[in-house]
Amino acid sequence: EAAALAAGDFNGDRKLDLASVNPQQLNLSVLAGDGRGNFAGATTAKVAATARSIQAADLNGDGRSDLITANDAGNSISIFQSDRRGRFNLHKDFPVPGRPFFIATADLDHDGKLDVVTANHHSGDVSVLLGRRRGDLESARNYPAGLLPTTVTPGDFDLDGQLDLAVTNYGSAGITVLRGDGRGGFSGPAQLALGSSPYALVTGDFNRDGLTDVVVSNSGSSDVMIFPGDGRLKFGGPLVVSVGVKPRGIAVADFNGDQKPDMAVADSITGKVYLLMNSCN
Repeated sequence: EAAALAAGDFNGDRKLDLASVNPQQLNLSVLAGDGRGNFAGATTAKVAATARSIQAADLNGDGRSDLITANDAGNSISIFQSDRRGRFNLHKDFPVPGRPFFIATADLDHDGKLDVVTANHHSGDVSVLLGRRRGDLESARNYPAGLLPTTVTPGDFDLDGQLDLAVTNYGSAGITVLRGDGRGGFSGPAQLALGSSPYALVTGDFNRDGLTDVVVSNSGSSDVMIFPGDGRLKFGGPLVVSVGVKPRGIAVADFNGDQKPDMAVADSITGKVYLLMNSCN
């Protein structure tokens, strides 16, 4: 069964395709999209038995999305580069510390190449692997990020034009925020208290004040918290919304076309997805 999903244009036809990582089958599978919401023709590639997260990004700049998997107990990530038919025959592994749970990509050092960040659950840090030519990555640089990180998300939280990192800490019911220096380095962790067992974290301007806000799902307290950003690497008091039994995954999009970001929250117990519509004026 699929552990995670990612969307991207893997064959270069300008239509979105879908990829899933399937640890029990030891593979990832890719379904080609036709641009009308239909998907077919699954292709597969072998992955590590402990692959639990997947991300799509064009790391080598060839116009086709590549795939990155986080290999939990394998303490590594794997980069799969696609060919013109959307196949992933070649991959390369990069070591990171204890049990990477989540992957994010962004250009952290302003060199025009995507970099990779992982949240490492057991080692209590994040790994930054800066992008190089042809989709290669530098060795991991590791930064302390609190107790049991589960998710890492880039964002400019202090309005200095550099991407910072926000990390959920499952073990301490908090968020760790790391300030970016614009060269791929991070420092000065700040802490923010949350509900019980925070899991996923997303960002957006939910109150339409031009500042980046943070939303976290708390799987232990059955709610999501929305923290308004203040533009100084700090956040205001949260709006707490009860959701389901054990909320985990969050997706942000404008679901009703009113030009405001809404949220979809997946519950790991009920199997339901809850829509939270933005009522900010």
